[in-house]
Amino acid sequence: HYLVLSAIGLVLMLRTSWLLSLVSLGALPLIGVFALLYGLLVQKISEQYQTALARASDVAQESISSMRTVRSFAMEGHERTRYDACVEDAYRLGARRARATGCFLGLVSAIAQYALVVVLWVGCLQVISGHIQFGELTAFLLLAIYVVSSLGGWP
Repeated sequence: HYLVLSAIGLVLMLRTSWLLSLVSLGALPLIGVFALLYGLLVQKISEQYQTALARASDVAQESISSMRTVRSFAMEGHERTRYDACVEDAYRLGARRARATGCFLGLVSAIAQYALVVVLWVGCLQVISGHIQFGELTAFLLLAIYVVSSLGGWP
C-alpha cells in the first residue's frame, strides 16, 4: 500500500518537474550508504547483545539451580557479582545500539533537511528564471511531503 502511494507520488513529482525530482532524489544514495553501514553495525551489536543476555540468563539459571551449593559455600555475593557483570555488559551493548540508532536517525533527518533546502533553492531559481510557476513549485513540495510520509509508513 505504502509502496504504491510512493510510486504514484514519484510519478506525479516527475510530471511536475523532472529537474526538481532528480535534485530531491539525489540524497537517496547517501542515505542508502548510511543505512547499509547502520544495518551492519546494528546487526553486529544485536548479536553481541543477545549473547550477553543469554550469558546473564545462564548465570542466573546456574545459580538458582545450585542454590544449596552456593549457600553452603557462602558464595551468594560472588554469584550476584557475576550476574551483575553480565547484565551490565548487556546494558552497555543496548545503550551502544540506541546511540547508533539515534545517530543514524539524526543523520538521515539532517540529510533530508539539506535536500529540502537544495530543492527549494533550485526550485526558486527555476521560478525566477520562468521555467516553472510558483504553483508548480508548491505542488512539487506537497508531493514530496506526500512521498516521504508514504515511505515513512513503509515497513
